[in-house]
Amino acid sequence: MGIPCAIVGVDVNASQWVDAILMAIKGGIIDLVATGQPFLNQARETGTLFDVPFYADLRRMLLETSPRIAIVDRSARISLDFIEALLSQGIGVFCIGPPVHTLSEAHRIAHTLDPSTHLLYVWPKMTQSWAMRQCLQSGGMLKSPRFISAAFHAPGLLMGRKHATADCFVRNLSVPAWDAMHTLLEIAGQPSGLFGSLVGTASDRDSFAGISGHAAGLTRFLNSATASFTISDRDPQWKRHLTVVTDDGTLELTESSYHFFDTTGKSIEMDSISPVPIEKMIADELELFCQHFSAPPSPSRGWPHRLTETASMLTAMLLSQRTGMSESPMHLRSLAT
Repeated sequence: MGIPCAIVGVDVNASQWVDAILMAIKGGIIDLVATGQPFLNQARETGTLFDVPFYADLRRMLLETSPRIAIVDRSARISLDFIEALLSQGIGVFCIGPPVHTLSEAHRIAHTLDPSTHLLYVWPKMTQSWAMRQCLQSGGMLKSPRFISAAFHAPGLLMGRKHATADCFVRNLSVPAWDAMHTLLEIAGQPSGLFGSLVGTASDRDSFAGISGHAAGLTRFLNSATASFTISDRDPQWKRHLTVVTDDGTLELTESSYHFFDTTGKSIEMDSISPVPIEKMIADELELFCQHFSAPPSPSRGWPHRLTETASMLTAMLLSQRTGMSESPMHLRSLAT
């Protein structure tokens, strides 16, 4: 029997997510007990698709169905109070993109969680890809990076929520952006400065919930290491690629392949697997989350959430877009405490 699960805010038009959830149900990973949406017609549509009770009142859903985990696509209509209610009740949250919309929200949620937690998983997570796990376990290929080049691109349809036609859909750059920033943090730590530029739609004030288009940036770290990045939610293909230069050589990395060269350009180590379809990748990461959620308490249970560090980098990117200057994620993070 799978873990009792509710899905909240997931649109029926996001076919990869529908397929991944059905895959997880069939595989016994989750037992779907309810669906929730901010509007009744959306809730009915989703509930009918999955043949489970549906709710527009999310608090009532929690009272009547008692899920142990929730798959959440947090739109602007889903409040931070609801996310806090889930976590405070020990309900695990598997979130599509950032569970917070601002740096201040990140601080608010971070106060309720241990630095490493089994209660929160933000999808997608490049650091949990097959190739990245191989490289992190070996240690040497990612040791003391001096330069990083990162490209995190996603199709808009994958990130879309409700769309009127197949050619017109809502995009959300914050989903691949959160993954990109979190990955840079895992490899190199918190940058001291970030210069960013966005071509597309910026959100109001300091919220990164509604950004869309293409973004590029350059970060500088206290040890003088540098990272550049491009992020897009308008690429025809899902694409995540990293080049990491260290004192020992250069690593080329995707989700499903890696190739390490020494400083002379000689090939030292390489390996790959067949690329995984998006719905299978989602289901695999959901299964990983459920395994950690259900495991007995131990030091290896869960993951560092890095909510405030990641949110401060997205905030710095948006602020730099407005000011035309480099901004400090470290400074912004300290101001928001």
